[in-house]
Amino acid sequence: MAISLAERLHNPNMLDYLLFMQDYSIIELAPPKEFIEKKLRELNLINRYGVQVVGIKEVVPDRLHMIPTAQFVLKDSDIMILFGPNDALDKFKGKER
Repeated sequence: MAISLAERLHNPNMLDYLLFMQDYSIIELAPPKEFIEKKLRELNLINRYGVQVVGIKEVVPDRLHMIPTAQFVLKDSDIMILFGPNDALDKFKGKER
């Protein structure tokens, strides 16, 4: 829990942090502004950052999309659930600042 709290304090756009296995984590993160209105395919996060979108929480309407398709379009109210190696997630989180 301490690591989760430290991660959230260090990265204000990150909503939650879960250590998955050694050197891998799952995080919840608000999408950066430049991701809004873009398809996941366009963002190409697995190839650009080495992180995988495993879910999207839509706030409006209240819905959870597990393993969203490449055609999913992000909204500013969405929350991305990302999985990947910690170093790749850190690189991605650093990109949003």
